[in-house]
Amino acid sequence: MTPQGRATVQEKGFFEIDRDGDIVTPLVPKSCECAFCHFGADGGCLCAIETAGRTKPVSCSLYPIRVTRLTGGGLALNYHRWEICKPARERGTREGIRVYQFLKNSLTNAFGEDFYEALSAAATHLLRG
Repeated sequence: MTPQGRATVQEKGFFEIDRDGDIVTPLVPKSCECAFCHFGADGGCLCAIETAGRTKPVSCSLYPIRVTRLTGGGLALNYHRWEICKPARERGTREGIRVYQFLKNSLTNAFGEDFYEALSAAATHLLRG
């Protein structure tokens, strides 16, 4: 973890409650970087929780997809695009892998096989358009 990440965990603890009432990992102030980030030799962001051999939270497994609970009780899945993910986006573009394809296992674990198949079919239909 970065020194800023360690300081954030010491100050805020291992988790926070966000504005939607969800348990989330703390973010380093003024950077929007997860406190548990550390960076590999290629500059890519790695998870200190996962690197330590622990199971990371579902929200982390789905990242950069953010899940938001809607007022009617449904869920919205939105792509959170920011600079820290640039190496992953570039690799995905080079290899022709879309975010939902990269996250197939995490999406299936969180929402089920039927959901993923419907998502994949919708994406194929929309991308042909």
